[in-house]
Formats: sequence, structure tokens, C-alpha cells
Amino acid sequence: MSTGWKDAVATVLTAGVAIVTYAKLKGFDWPLLSSYRTASVIVLALGLGACIAASWNGTPLKDNWTVLASILGVLAFGLGMINLITNNQIIFVALAVDIVALWAITTLHHLIAKGA
Repeated sequence: MSTGWKDAVATVLTAGVAIVTYAKLKGFDWPLLSSYRTASVIVLALGLGACIAASWNGTPLKDNWTVLASILGVLAFGLGMINLITNNQIIFVALAVDIVALWAITTLHHLIAKGA
């Protein structure tokens, strides 16, 4: 594993997650942020894009990092689906935190593996 343009793309998309989350929590009047449901869809799409970009290296390794990333990915999907039903601020924030944590763990894994 190594860092490069794929991790840079994932970082930009994750920054988008942070911006959308901040904008929704601060009540910015953006057209697609009318509810926590729509904001969750945007955050999920950005998170999915970040995951695709960061993991575009062929067959994934079967190690503890990958297991943790898989758990966080399933959790993100679950939180997103729950928030489509509930339209809840706390679940929305948990979704955003989960995606940022997933990005951080993946990037750290790439940095550690690059140094090994």
C-alpha cells in the first residue's frame, strides 16, 4: 500500500463530508440540505466515493485494518439507512464521524504500510 493521488481524492471527498456536516449543523440554507435525510444521502455518496478512491488497489488485504474498515463501512451504511427513516441529527452526526474515522484509519494504514 502507498499514499498517492487516490488518498488525495479520498481526503478531498472526506473534507466534503466535513463541510456538508458543518453546513447542516449550522443551518446553512443550501438547497440539498433541507433535511438530515438529504444531508445523509450526500454524506453517504461522498463517503462511498472516498472509499472507492482509497481502496482502488486491487484485491484488499485480509488484516485487522481491513476488518476494522469493513466494520466501519457497514456501520456507515446502517446509520445512513436508519437516518433515511428517522431524519435524526444525532444519527447524521454519527454517520459523518464514522466516515471521517474510516478515512483516518484507511489513510493511517496506507502510511504505515508504505513505511514497512
